Amino acid sequence: MLKRFTSAWNPSAIAGMGPEILKRAAVRTVALTIMAILVFSLFAAFAGADATGSNYGGAAAVTAETPGAPTLAEVAADTGTVKIGMNFFFLIMGVCLIFFMQAG
Repeated sequence: MLKRFTSAWNPSAIAGMGPEILKRAAVRTVALTIMAILVFSLFAAFAGADATGSNYGGAAAVTAETPGAPTLAEVAADTGTVKIGMNFFFLIMGVCLIFFMQAG
């Protein structure tokens, strides 16, 4: 089976095409990078995110009926939101570790 697989690939068919292959790969990489930047910037523009970070931290950051004076139930509800964010963070970190450990 190995002989059949290796005999199907003819290295002389791509001889001398190195610069052309690299050029096409570079163009594809740049195009995909630009598309990714556009997609992520659109998500950020329409997500209503706090770009300065001034909306986070302290009692004012807890969604409460009375701003600045959250009740215990309101703090508990916000803690659930933090728990979900931490779960996503560790999920992404775990996937990154698995992804980069494949090389070694």
